[in-house]
Amino acid sequence: MANRFDRDELNLLLEAWDRMVFQTSRKRTALTSGLIPVREYVAASAIEAWRRWPEIFNQLDEAFGAEELGAALRGPGNQTSNAHPFALVTIPLSGWRLNSALAEHGIVDEIDDAEDRLRTIFDFWSRFVEPWRADGFRTCWDAADTLRSCDPQVIEELAGHARAITDEVDNIATRRFVAGIQQYLFLLYLDTRLGTGDSGPYPLPNGRHMIVREFSNIGPSWIPWSDPSEASTEAIDHNNVVVGLIFEPGVHNRVNDLASTFSVPADNLAHLEAVAVCAVADDGALTPLDGASQAELAAAIKTAQTSVYRKVAGWTTEEKVHSGAHVYFRGLLWPFTNRAGIDDQVDWTLPRGATEAAWPIFVGGLPPEGEMAQPLFPRLA
Repeated sequence: MANRFDRDELNLLLEAWDRMVFQTSRKRTALTSGLIPVREYVAASAIEAWRRWPEIFNQLDEAFGAEELGAALRGPGNQTSNAHPFALVTIPLSGWRLNSALAEHGIVDEIDDAEDRLRTIFDFWSRFVEPWRADGFRTCWDAADTLRSCDPQVIEELAGHARAITDEVDNIATRRFVAGIQQYLFLLYLDTRLGTGDSGPYPLPNGRHMIVREFSNIGPSWIPWSDPSEASTEAIDHNNVVVGLIFEPGVHNRVNDLASTFSVPADNLAHLEAVAVCAVADDGALTPLDGASQAELAAAIKTAQTSVYRKVAGWTTEEKVHSGAHVYFRGLLWPFTNRAGIDDQVDWTLPRGATEAAWPIFVGGLPPEGEMAQPLFPRLA
């Protein structure tokens, strides 16, 4: 495994990520939910990630290789959005800060090999993201808020499958279909956007461009509450769906490092010119879904959403924190460990070891979130 960063370079990277995460996070919605204690489970997963992800990164390197994973997980159907490389660094860095704060109070032990952990994290991330983005940049922040993780032939194929949006009624129906999947995945991934992500803008002829929106693991998956034994989830025939959104000239869309699109005008979907909806097979093959197929999928998702909501609403607070931490701690790495064939070799137990003493704090509820201030992350002395 390459050793790409000395201490000075690590501190430069920490400075850059501090700036990028601070500015990017100011554009996101707050980590609050009436159903799920999101801030609590993100904090719980972060401390686990700081202490355990570097070891998993080494496992991935030995089994597959970061560069090979980056190339293999490009394009639709691979359950990988820009949230994944962003999280590879952001989540454990947040855990580093939290671990140090808790160590000051004797709740957990301080980590004495922080520099080695940072080197492993940044090294794995950089070697993964370079072939995954394949544009010479490592972040959307550096690339003027663009992400083109789909190859040109994929965009060409999606454009070939696109149908025109004929009128306002058609536009509303398309928006409802897309929103329905997005809302379900938001619930399934416990009030986070981990199941959906945008890439683009991709240039098209005559001043048009496309935003590609991917929906991942809609059906039965590694997520325990998408239990395949339940008829409501078994009825979902397509596990991965990709939507190509083609906009009129003059719409300004940009994709950030949270895999979200920001646009001018703000309601960019009101200016859709055409749309392509395709199911994505395991080998990446695209199958267009006609109106009837989309209606069947939307109906199945509506049924599944009711089932999942009832299940999640019935959990205790402790169950919600544990399940949410599972989504972040395991789910953010699942595309990697699944492709590398080692998912069943990783210990995903939460909590484990020294962090058990900290979990009552997360289950009990964190104090209200104050205004975000820099520095977000520590530095190496």
